[in-house]
Amino acid sequence: MDSGLTGGNLDALLQERAEDVATLRNLVQDVLQPEHDDIWLLRFLLSNGSPAASQEPIRFTIKWRAERAEALAKVRTGANAPHYDQVSKYQVAGDHKYTSLGEPIFIVRIGLCNPRALMDNVPYNDVVDYMMLSRESTLLYLDAKSRETRTLIKVITVLDFANFSLLRGNDSRFSKVLGDTSKLSEKMYPQLLGRTVFVNTPAIFTWCLKLIKPLMSEKSVAKMVFCPGGKRLGDCPFVSMYLPLPDLPSFLGGACTCGGRGCIGGIPNSQTTPVNAIDDDGLASMTVAARSVQSLDVALTKGCVLEYSIGVTGKRVKVSVVFKGAGGVAMVLPKQFLEAAAGLVEGMWSAPEDGIASVVFDTSDAVFRGREVKYKVNVVDEPSAP
Repeated sequence: MDSGLTGGNLDALLQERAEDVATLRNLVQDVLQPEHDDIWLLRFLLSNGSPAASQEPIRFTIKWRAERAEALAKVRTGANAPHYDQVSKYQVAGDHKYTSLGEPIFIVRIGLCNPRALMDNVPYNDVVDYMMLSRESTLLYLDAKSRETRTLIKVITVLDFANFSLLRGNDSRFSKVLGDTSKLSEKMYPQLLGRTVFVNTPAIFTWCLKLIKPLMSEKSVAKMVFCPGGKRLGDCPFVSMYLPLPDLPSFLGGACTCGGRGCIGGIPNSQTTPVNAIDDDGLASMTVAARSVQSLDVALTKGCVLEYSIGVTGKRVKVSVVFKGAGGVAMVLPKQFLEAAAGLVEGMWSAPEDGIASVVFDTSDAVFRGREVKYKVNVVDEPSAP
C-alpha cells in the first residue's frame, strides 16, 4: 500500500517493472497520448499493483481530463482553477514553500475556514471540480521535480485545527466533498499525494474522524500522520527532521510571516477568529466574540507601506491600528468606535523602521453576542494608485 512517503529511484523502478509497464501499455494503447510515457504508466502500477488493476483508473483519468481539457490548459499557464473566486471566499488554504526533499507543502487553516457557508453558496459539483482542478499546478511541479531528481516526489498536506469549532466546522456536505475528492485523487494522481499531517487537533477530533474515515479510501487513511498531543508542527517528529523552522508559518510555531502579508490565503498569521467570507473586493469578514480582542499583526520592514480598510457591519466596535518598533509605539489609527453607518475607514502608512503593525478589533462592550467586522490589510513596497 502507498504510504505517502517520498522516495523510490525512478530508474530502478522502471527497470524492475519494465514487463508490467509494457503489458499495461498494450492494455490501454487505444487511449494513450504522447505525454503518457513509461513514468506516467509506472505511477498507476505502483499505486494499483498490477496492469489489470491499473487499466480502469487510467481510462477514467484520460476521459476526465479530456472533458476538462480547456480548464486544465488555463491552469497550466498560471490561471486559477474554475470557481476559485467563489470557493476562496470561504477557505483559508494554499501552498507554502517546500521541505528539504523538495516536497511542496499545502496548508489548510481548518479553524478559520467556513465549510457551511461554502456549501450554502457554491454548488456541490463546482466545489469538487475546483478541488480537483486546483491540483494541476502541483501535479506539474511534482512530475517535473521527480523527473529531474529521478525520485518520486510527493506533496505534504498540513491540516491546522487551531481554533476549530465543531458547530462551525462540521458540515456533512463538505465531508462528502472531502471523501469524493480523496477517492478521485487516489485514482487520478497516483504516487503524487503524500502524507497528510494533522496538527493542533482538539479533543473532540477523534469523534470527528470517526465520521470522516468511512468516506475516505483506505490509502488516504494510511497516509495520515498526527502530531502527538496536538503539538505544533515544529515539534512533530515526522516533519521536524527535514522541515526548517524558519520556513514554517508563525501560526505553526515557525518564523515565517511571508513579509507580513499572511502566509495562507492572504489572512494574517496572527488571526485566530474564523473567516465568515471574503467579498469580491477582497474584504474579509469575521465575527469577533463578545468581550474579546482580535489583533491582526503584520510584519513591516522600513519603507514598506501598510494599506488598510476597516469596517463594521452592525453594532459598534472599537478599532485601532498601532505600530511597534525598536523606536517605540506609534498610533497609526487612534482608538475609536466604528459603526456601520461610518462606512470603511481606509488609510496608508509608511513604516519608519522594521516592526509590527497591529489592526485591533475590541468588543469589550459587547455583552452576549459577537460583532462582525470586515477588513483588508496589505503590505506593499509602493502605495497603490488612488
